[in-house]
Amino acid sequence: AQGVPEKAVKTEACRWLAVMGGESYAFLRERLEDKKEDAALRVLCLGLLARYDSSASLPTLEARLKAEAAEKDRGFYTSLAREVANADQAPLIAPLARVLAADREYLIRIAAVEWARKTKAQDFKADLERMSKEDPSDVIKKRATEALKNY
Repeated sequence: AQGVPEKAVKTEACRWLAVMGGESYAFLRERLEDKKEDAALRVLCLGLLARYDSSASLPTLEARLKAEAAEKDRGFYTSLAREVANADQAPLIAPLARVLAADREYLIRIAAVEWARKTKAQDFKADLERMSKEDPSDVIKKRATEALKNY
């Protein structure tokens, strides 16, 4: 259990760095890209960067998400997708939601709809309209249509 306090300290430190901003974002981007780092911490860094530094970090976040989507083992990607879906205070990350919306897996596409429902991001509205008409899943079509009603 020696690693548990260390993990908690790292998590809290990353949260504080995100709030502090500035040069701290570079550190968080490095953690996100470090494959030796704990997966949960990497997911946290993506979420923090999406919420606090989305405009500057967006290319890094989008590249990481696309790279993970292409991996055979999609466990880490699924965690990242969940983090994007929960980033309801980050309306500027529509490019990340687009990566999810284009995914082959139904649950990942639902994450994109959930993000849009929460943020009502105007630059994702056309994507949501397309999903409401063209998605292969009737459930996603219905959810996208319902999300659009609240825009």
